[in-house]
Amino acid sequence: MPTVAQPEYRNYQGGGPVPDPTGGVPQPARARAGVQASPALVFGLIAIVGVVLGLFLKESPAAGTPSANLWDRLSELWSIVAIVAAVLALLPALRSVVNLGEQRAWRIAAGGAVALVVWWVLFILPNINLNVSFLATVGVAAAALAVWTSPGNPYQQATGSSSTS
Repeated sequence: MPTVAQPEYRNYQGGGPVPDPTGGVPQPARARAGVQASPALVFGLIAIVGVVLGLFLKESPAAGTPSANLWDRLSELWSIVAIVAAVLALLPALRSVVNLGEQRAWRIAAGGAVALVVWWVLFILPNINLNVSFLATVGVAAAALAVWTSPGNPYQQATGSSSTS
């Protein structure tokens, strides 16, 4: 009677792949990137673009005034704070990439959005007559919307679960 060759099984305690009954070794699945298109991601990107363009685009000069951008009018430190705060608003959409929990990412982003609103009140509101201040305003509003629409927002979940009886 002929014997059928059996696949050779070794001691696989080292964590390597175990062959299937046919002798083939399964290939590990590729990990997907953790970023998915969401409103929080879109609003976060708009926030960054709006704040950065508002800071770096030059305002057309009025009669007798030199051309300047908000970066030159504000302190460089406050401009950097605004850019970092806008980037923080994007954090909940990228939480799986930076390995943060949902609640922690939302809290950090909310802090960034609050810092951005304070920056807007202190520095953009007094210069509201500039055209580039509109871009900064769009960036701040988009940061607030990014935080509101992001996963982990406890206030959105609370308002979404209320019922009218």
